[in-house]
Amino acid sequence: MAWEKITDTKMNQTYVGHAEEVWWSFQVPLPEQLGARIVSDRLIQAHIDELAKSGSVLLELTVWEDAAPFGDTLYTVRSVASASPLVWGLIVAGVVAALLIIGVVWSLDSFSDIVEYVGKDAAENFIDSMKLMGYAAIGLVAILGVAVLRRKR
Repeated sequence: MAWEKITDTKMNQTYVGHAEEVWWSFQVPLPEQLGARIVSDRLIQAHIDELAKSGSVLLELTVWEDAAPFGDTLYTVRSVASASPLVWGLIVAGVVAALLIIGVVWSLDSFSDIVEYVGKDAAENFIDSMKLMGYAAIGLVAILGVAVLRRKR
């Protein structure tokens, strides 16, 4: 297998909170090989749209493609989204059902709960806010020091 990462997107990285990660895979059979990338793009976009309908925010999306097998093109998708009110299996099944006409075969590989997701930007914002609180603490100590010195005079 010659897996190639075709998409690695991080979005909404200021999000901090409960998130869920799901791995799923699908294959595009031989008749659609000429448009396999188009079929996969439609399927993944339908997945993103379905997440938005359920009130979930997509945080990360990674897609790998394996065009080495004869006849089929295999795809593996990893997505991280804010906690969804729906079950992931229903979301993925609903998306695939919309495209069942082309004979896409899929499987839900794994599902995991991320108790506290901290996006890259959120972590940087936290560090910046900690620096700011450090400067505020130094300023407060300086002001209190001046006040104590004036009281002693």
